[in-house]
Amino acid sequence: MEHQVKFKIGEIEFEAAGSADIIERERNFFLDNLLPVAIDAIKITKQANAIPVYTDISETNSTSTIEKETNIQLIEDVPKIAISSIEEDLERTNLATFIVEFGDLTDIDFVLISAYYDEKRNKINSFSSESVKKYYEEARRPKYSNNSVLLNSLAKKSLIIENTSEGQKKQKSYTISSLGIKYVENYEKKDLPTKTKKNNGKRKSKVLTSSYSTINADDLNLSNYPSFDVFTTFKEKMMLALYIVTSEEKGEYFSTDDVKYIMINILGISANNGNINNVFDRNKTWFHTEKIDGKNRKKLLQAAKSYTQSIMASAKKEN
Repeated sequence: MEHQVKFKIGEIEFEAAGSADIIERERNFFLDNLLPVAIDAIKITKQANAIPVYTDISETNSTSTIEKETNIQLIEDVPKIAISSIEEDLERTNLATFIVEFGDLTDIDFVLISAYYDEKRNKINSFSSESVKKYYEEARRPKYSNNSVLLNSLAKKSLIIENTSEGQKKQKSYTISSLGIKYVENYEKKDLPTKTKKNNGKRKSKVLTSSYSTINADDLNLSNYPSFDVFTTFKEKMMLALYIVTSEEKGEYFSTDDVKYIMINILGISANNGNINNVFDRNKTWFHTEKIDGKNRKKLLQAAKSYTQSIMASAKKEN
C-alpha cells in the first residue's frame, strides 16, 4: 500500500511518497540530518539581514528557549506512519524462524502468514497452491492434504484476493488483501486448544471427517460435467468425482476417508471403504501415493485422467 506524507516546520517543508518503510526511512534521515542543517542556515541568513539589537542575557536565553520548544513541538506534530509491529531484519530469518513468534498456528493462519513473509522478505506478492506446498517444506511443517481448501477459506474471509487478471493460467493465484495484511500485523499469539477424550462408557458412532469438509457441491461446477446417474459402476463414479475435484482445483490428494466424504457428504453417492480401496488397489498405475498427516493419500496421474476423460466422452455421445 502506498502512503504519502507532507508537513512543514517553519519555512522548511518535507514531502515523501511510497511504502511505509520508505517513508519512515526518508523521514528519519530528514529529521536527523537535513533539518538541523536547514535550521542553522535559516538562522545565519536572518542574523545577516537583521538590524543589530542589543539585548541583555536573560532576554536572549528566553528567546532561545522558546524557539527550541517551538521546534520540538513542531517535530512532535509530524504525522507518524503506521509501521508493522513486526520490525526485524528479515535478511536474517527464514520462514521456519519467522513463524515461531506467532505461536501455535492453524493451517489457515500459517498459509496467510507465510504468504505475508514471502511478500516482505522476497518481494513476491502472488502465490498459489504450489506456493503453499513450498511454505510447508520451508517451515518444516507436516504437509496439509488439501491446499486449495485452505486458499478458498482465506478467500471467503476476504483475507486474500484472487488475481483475476491471470485468468488464463490453469492454476489460480492470489494476493493478500489489505484486510489480510492487517490481520497478520495485528496477530495475537495464541495457543491452540488441546482435545481431551471423554469416556462415558457409551460407544459413539464415528463421525466422518475430511479436509474437504469446507466445500460443497456448488463449488464443483457440476453442470460442466456428465451426470453421475449415467454411470453404472462405482469405479466410474469414483473416478469422475476425483477428476472433478482435481480439475476444479479444490484438492489433489485423497485418502480413503476423503473419497468417502466427497462421495457421501458432497455428491450423495453411496460409498464404503471396501469399494474405494478396491479401485485404488486394482489401478495402482493410476495414482501417485504420498504419506501426508500420517495417512497414505492418492493423487491422480495422467492415466487416471485419460480414463475419466474417455468415459466422459462416451457419456456425452450417448446423450
